[in-house]
Amino acid sequence: MHRHCQPTLTCCGGIVAIQGCHGIVSVFRLFSSLDFFVKALDGFKEHDRALRYLTVSAMLCKAIWHLIDHVLWLAKLNLIKLESTLWGKTSNWVWLLGLVLLTSRDVYNVKVRKVRDSKMYRELAKDACDVMLPVGNLDLIPYHDSGTAGLFGTISSLIGAYDIWIKVEGKKQV
Repeated sequence: MHRHCQPTLTCCGGIVAIQGCHGIVSVFRLFSSLDFFVKALDGFKEHDRALRYLTVSAMLCKAIWHLIDHVLWLAKLNLIKLESTLWGKTSNWVWLLGLVLLTSRDVYNVKVRKVRDSKMYRELAKDACDVMLPVGNLDLIPYHDSGTAGLFGTISSLIGAYDIWIKVEGKKQV
């Protein structure tokens, strides 16, 4: 969130409203950590041991990252008090670890399992672009600025939007 953007929580007639930047996005993502825990459990069904390890570990990292994100959001709403800088840095490290594991899974699928479909290559490109976001937040590379983060974030988002488009168009044709 931007420094000048302070979300507020209001209650009117039993309905809770979040006002401010990105508040509604956080509400929609509120249960995403549960979704990633379920995906981690599903990963145990994978027969390939390396793929199982990479998938389960990556999904657990993403679930923990989202949980930390929720805690940080509650702190921004002044519902809890905590050391936001430390929690933010921890969040970025967990996010980075999850993305490195996902990218490793994608490379493993392409190089070892010889998966050669375009969806796999898009997933690899998307995950590799996403890695750059926490790397920049953690100041791990010297040339990273908001423009670089924006470029990688845009590429990743466009790939994700394209995948959704394909899914929607595929359902229309069935």
